[in-house]
Amino acid sequence: MFKYLSLLLLPLLSFGSVSITSSLTNDGYSYDLDVQLDFNKSIDVSDFFIEGDEGTQLFYETMTFKPSADGWYTFDNYNSDIAVGNTIVNETQLLFYTDVPEGDYIIDMPWAFRTSDYGFGAGMTSEEPSEGELPTLTEFYGEMELTGGTEYIVVFSSFVPDAYGTLDVSIIGNDPAAFGVVPEPTSFALLMAFGTFLFVAIRQRNK
Repeated sequence: MFKYLSLLLLPLLSFGSVSITSSLTNDGYSYDLDVQLDFNKSIDVSDFFIEGDEGTQLFYETMTFKPSADGWYTFDNYNSDIAVGNTIVNETQLLFYTDVPEGDYIIDMPWAFRTSDYGFGAGMTSEEPSEGELPTLTEFYGEMELTGGTEYIVVFSSFVPDAYGTLDVSIIGNDPAAFGVVPEPTSFALLMAFGTFLFVAIRQRNK
């Protein structure tokens, strides 16, 4: 309990390109995030879209989110400053993973996904638009049913090629939550390989 209370006493936390301001309001525990899409975190558009333009990227940023209790948490990208060159972009997406993907974020299927009016997983019941019907391309908003004590990997992105900038995101819940950084899939694999190497080397030395 005390580690969550101590979080609220810190007005500003920073994890990589995510800055977090926390407060206790009448609506519950509120967190205001300033998310900067990271140039070092991206996938090739051609790996995601069937006819993606060669050389273009989808940029993203990650963090971990660990609620202290079961409940609903609202994730609202209430403002953003994203563009491709001089062209303003309003489309953003929110993805949840429960484990580091074997391939890469975005390319691998997330546990839950949310745009402004469509999503799946995490207790959401909204359905994918019918064939021929285009979804509304605006900032994401969603109420997510999450399990207390579970550490979720949250991915912020836009599926517009080469879109880059910042997102202002609010998270509100009845219970406090903890935040953290998460390794990239490639670095996670390297850490696992290095750990295996050390384990084998120590066993060989002790024989």
